[in-house]
Amino acid sequence: MPGLYGTEQLDGWKQVTKAVHDRGGRIFVQLWHVGRVSHVDLQPDGKPPVAPSAITAKTKTYLIKDGVGSFVPTSEPRALDPEELPGIVQDFRHAARNAVTSAGFDGAEVHGANGYLLDQFLKTGTNQRNDDYGGSIENRARLTLEVMRAVVEELGGHRVGIRLSPVTPANDASDADPQPLFEYVVRELAGMGLAYVHVIEGATGGPREVEGRPFDYAALRQAYRTRAGAAPGW
Repeated sequence: MPGLYGTEQLDGWKQVTKAVHDRGGRIFVQLWHVGRVSHVDLQPDGKPPVAPSAITAKTKTYLIKDGVGSFVPTSEPRALDPEELPGIVQDFRHAARNAVTSAGFDGAEVHGANGYLLDQFLKTGTNQRNDDYGGSIENRARLTLEVMRAVVEELGGHRVGIRLSPVTPANDASDADPQPLFEYVVRELAGMGLAYVHVIEGATGGPREVEGRPFDYAALRQAYRTRAGAAPGW
């Protein structure tokens, strides 16, 4: 994973964004936290990956060891303490600021999809918390919305997008009732004046309709459009 926090990383990204701009293009960076989709060998001091709940993902991650790369099962994560969550929000904020002010990106897309950390908090299959970040739809959506508000505050909504995946089975992510969950999320996002909302319909690179996971994308679009202050483009 490339980073956006070290001087060497930022200097490298400047070369990329300059090349795009020199050719008349625009470029957004995608900001994400993989959460439980990781391995202890990829974590500082070999510590467990973090997640909303200590539930191991039935998926694999890529690991390079002794110069040889291979896909390996993910490690068992630990549940994040509530006191740690503001720090994660600030990490997204800091990365967004670095992306635009230091690395030259034109904006940022927050990755809230595909079974990574924000998606893990959203969905019942990965979030079994009983605090303010678990249980109800409003609680499970709390971290995603806090991250979005922080990034929008940093960059302005016109420079911010988000990626969502209501029913994709990627990285062992699932929700018992995704329709009301994601309609709530997009209604909350609608007032932020975002550049766009990027919705994965079905499975990435796969069928639009995932077996056993029906979803009404037209209703999702309508939920966003009818919320006061919604951006007109989606």
